[in-house]
Amino acid sequence: MRKHLQSAREITLDVFSDGAFTDEGIASELEGGTLDEDEAVSRAVFSSLTVAVSLYLEYLKVGDRALFEEALGIVNDMILLARENLFVDWWWWSFCLRHLLLEYNRGSL
Repeated sequence: MRKHLQSAREITLDVFSDGAFTDEGIASELEGGTLDEDEAVSRAVFSSLTVAVSLYLEYLKVGDRALFEEALGIVNDMILLARENLFVDWWWWSFCLRHLLLEYNRGSL
């Protein structure tokens, strides 16, 4: 499991350092006409789910329950956003991440 958690941390850091997934990067590309709304929402969902994973990893490290709750809240918001925008894949991935977070949480008690 440690290997998977380390891999998750590396992915979050890669996403955080990629300007294409920042609010500013997304807005700039939308304004420039190089990004359509669907792709913008998709990037925003991916970025938000990445934040949720990062918060969860920090929760595991420091044990602050508020981090877990914040991560779960973000995932729940992305489930709703994906459903509202009819992004079935993002809805499914978000729902799976929610399930994993809850299962890992139950297993860590």
